Amino acid sequence: MIALLCQANALVGEAQDLLREAARRRQLEEREAAFLDLILRAYRAEKVEQFACFHGKRAGRLVAGGPVNLPVTRLFVEEIILECRKQRITQGGHPRLRVRDGAVPQRAG
Repeated sequence: MIALLCQANALVGEAQDLLREAARRRQLEEREAAFLDLILRAYRAEKVEQFACFHGKRAGRLVAGGPVNLPVTRLFVEEIILECRKQRITQGGHPRLRVRDGAVPQRAG
């Protein structure tokens, strides 16, 4: 009987952990959405969904929001550059990054 109670308590604990994790994920998603809305409002850009890195567009330029809880990293910049090359995008922006014709760094080698 005690073993069953211990197993039941363990299952309840696991279920509570899963619920907490789901709540954390939902909260992070809400924060990211609010951050992207803030960036798009600051740029006065309209939302777009057909791109992997870009979240909005304004006056022929695309806007990338970036991660909400991290600084812009080289990897993020490289993802933007790859998408620009793949989609033939010539101008875009991020609050801490600008992409223009000829300004895309080339890898050595």
